Amino acid sequence: MTGAIVWAAFAAPALADETTFCNVFITSVPTTINAQGHYCFNRNLTIRNGNIRGFAVGIMIEGTTGASAQNILVENNVLDGNTKVGVNVYGAAVTIRNNTVSNTGGSTSPNLFCDGQGMGITNMQIGCMTGFSDGPIEAVNNTVINTSVAASGSDQRAWGIRLRPGFKAIVYLNRVMLVTGGTAQFGVDAYVCRDNTVTDAASGYSCNAMVGTNSLN
Repeated sequence: MTGAIVWAAFAAPALADETTFCNVFITSVPTTINAQGHYCFNRNLTIRNGNIRGFAVGIMIEGTTGASAQNILVENNVLDGNTKVGVNVYGAAVTIRNNTVSNTGGSTSPNLFCDGQGMGITNMQIGCMTGFSDGPIEAVNNTVINTSVAASGSDQRAWGIRLRPGFKAIVYLNRVMLVTGGTAQFGVDAYVCRDNTVTDAASGYSCNAMVGTNSLN
């Protein structure tokens, strides 16, 4: 899949406001996308082996509640040069693994998620809404390079990986490098952080539990 913003609700029947802006429904994979838009899933599929560049949001999967998008796997994708967020998933039982997310941020417009924020991998909803504890979410073995924020506003922060809230969120074996700009820069923000490496982020970790060896350079 090349170049995509994906809006998806997996398990529950789609509500009207979820599908209003869909350009096309993706019914099978592999799928090549060559134009920007809202591409929606109407059945259970996973996202893998994509090459996604130059969008505001590279991959976005969002249900109406945490439980309405379930059993999601985002893996082996390359996301480069997306101006606000590399990967955003809001759901239950989520695995984000083996992705490379680079050069995210730089938009000077207010952020789609929160004013003035750039995020490599996150589970935040549109409008900076919070919440799901319906099932586990994990980010494992991802590489996130050069996440920044340039938008104007009073709340300007950059994250490499942010999985909040939820006591079941775990981030492990990830490499986060170069988080810059704004009023604060976080390498990893999650409930459990295990065996990650963060380089060049002012605030390396914001974790309730630090497990194993989380290095900061």
